[in-house]
Amino acid sequence: MTDPNRLSEAELADRYDRTHDLAGFELDQPVPLAPARRRLDATISVRFSPEEIDLLRTEAERVGMKVTTFIRTLALQHASGDVLDRAALRQRLSRLTAELGDLERRLA
Repeated sequence: MTDPNRLSEAELADRYDRTHDLAGFELDQPVPLAPARRRLDATISVRFSPEEIDLLRTEAERVGMKVTTFIRTLALQHASGDVLDRAALRQRLSRLTAELGDLERRLA
């Protein structure tokens, strides 16, 4: 019989797959597994002014992220939320301003 303490990691893994025997594994010091990473296939180029990229780098560093991760995270958060429709907002604000003007004239 092969000594499990002398097997390579690949041999131990193969042996475990066949037998489910944990002999030879260092269970008192397990190695944490990194979470599976999604594959990101699409790349997009974005240009920033020196001031803009300085701001982004500063904020990314402040929250402990790489600048690319920071930009991606903010973009996805914004995209999954409500997008501000500035034209509709201006139109609504104009109507409210007109209504307030009418109320003011009636009260005067």
